[in-house]
Amino acid sequence: MAKPGWFRARVLLFVAGVGCAAACSSAGPPDPGGGGAKDGGGEGAGGRGGGLPRGGSVGILAIARKGHTGTLLPDGRILIAGGTGTDGVLATTEIYDPETGQAHPAGDLAEPRVDHQATLLLDGSVLITGGSNGTESLATAEIYDPAYRLFVRAGSMTSPRRGHTATVLEDATILIVGGRGNAGRAVAQAEVYDPGEDAFAPAGDLVFARWGHQATSLRRGSVLITGGQQEGTSGDVADLADSELYSVPERAFRRTAPMGIARAFHRATRLTGERVLITGGMAAGAPSGGAEIFDSTTQAFAAAGDLVVPRALHAATLLRDGTLLLTGGHTGAGALASVERWRADGGGGFAPAADLGTGRAGHTATLLPDGRVLIAGGGATLAEGDALASVEIYRH
Repeated sequence: MAKPGWFRARVLLFVAGVGCAAACSSAGPPDPGGGGAKDGGGEGAGGRGGGLPRGGSVGILAIARKGHTGTLLPDGRILIAGGTGTDGVLATTEIYDPETGQAHPAGDLAEPRVDHQATLLLDGSVLITGGSNGTESLATAEIYDPAYRLFVRAGSMTSPRRGHTATVLEDATILIVGGRGNAGRAVAQAEVYDPGEDAFAPAGDLVFARWGHQATSLRRGSVLITGGQQEGTSGDVADLADSELYSVPERAFRRTAPMGIARAFHRATRLTGERVLITGGMAAGAPSGGAEIFDSTTQAFAAAGDLVVPRALHAATLLRDGTLLLTGGHTGAGALASVERWRADGGGGFAPAADLGTGRAGHTATLLPDGRVLIAGGGATLAEGDALASVEIYRH
């Protein structure tokens, strides 16, 4: 079926964007954590100038949700999509404006989804992949076009999956890795989405099938895959210490050194110097307080101290001064309001910061153009239907 004219225009814009990125910038690939937006000049929430010195409520979402995605759009607003709420898995989306503290409906996804991924493309549109509709894992994908304020179907993935990763590569294609399929088993197959063709293609198999892992883009044409879970031989679920590297030129995975701690639902953040900081996660059935750093030069992990508070399902946001901000998460007994910081200078240790106004896990934490962090939604417990609508701003 032929694509509508506006869709073809979007692809042409994307191709033009790729050309400009190659010719106009010497920077590496977009940060997998969603950073890289231009500085907006330090304007506060709820109006120009001002802003909260640490944390505090600055508005509410239209619908309470957790397990959603939050994507910073080129105009500085955030697309909030899917997740679960009081009525189950959500198809609703909304646009949150941090300048006004208001959220507005942005149309519905083609189908409800949670544990999906949302990836900003070079033309400003957003690719939504996979997830679960509450009954089964999804192979479907769709694209949000902010100019037309609507979602359209994209090509389908080769494998249904939820709890996967989606990583922007240097050539502007998107690497989809792992996840959990419809049989409840980990997916080994990887695939690459080409926005210009609106199509997915196989990209090799993981050495270890996994879900609940992290994928971190490095600047040498590779992607680091860490941790996650897979089924054991007796049907139990095992956390993984195993790590592997994906070679973009070879489209193949290979084993690298394992982490010191087997973990899943952790966070992996690329630092300067081609290092990756691993924090928290679930390890042996409990939240981990351990941290470690992967050095791509030595291709080995080294211990990086302990978190102030063990946590999983938290958010990790790299600030512009190199500080890593960890917010919320779960202890196993309930959601955390605690926040902590890690700095590369001064010994690289973790230190407590001002608490969130509300304990939350499964939330989003989006770095805004002016350096503040927008924290939205999440849940106070892991119970079905327990979701928050509150939004907070953290200013470093």
